Amino acid sequence: MAKQQEYKLFYIGNISLGKWQQIFEYCLNKADYFKLQFNENVGNWFLKEIKSLKLINEIDRIKEKIVLSGELSDDIKEKILMLQQPLYDGGCTIFWDFQLYVEDRIILYIENIVDIVVKLNPLEIEELRKLDINIEECAKTML
Repeated sequence: MAKQQEYKLFYIGNISLGKWQQIFEYCLNKADYFKLQFNENVGNWFLKEIKSLKLINEIDRIKEKIVLSGELSDDIKEKILMLQQPLYDGGCTIFWDFQLYVEDRIILYIENIVDIVVKLNPLEIEELRKLDINIEECAKTML
């Protein structure tokens, strides 16, 4: 019987902005699929940008909300980084409901902008340590 991969969940809703940027970019680089939900009036310009890439699997409109999902090409990763940049500059982000996946596993989940959970295996925890991020010290372990 194959050994099942172990994962830990970390709540990082109150992490420093610099460490959050590193964790976000680490997870984005690892991920191969995404799901993003945002308010239609906030994200229409982004929707136009993403549609131009013609790589989105799904665009749903639910009560003034748009849900995008699809594989993460380098172009889409670049657009996502562009959307996140205002947060690092002291502004806001439209990522109020956002998920990044590695295969079928959610590696990063953002809900209500500030509730952020990452699900990491021991190798990923070690890779973050090499980036000078001890996720176990700067986040709350959930499981």
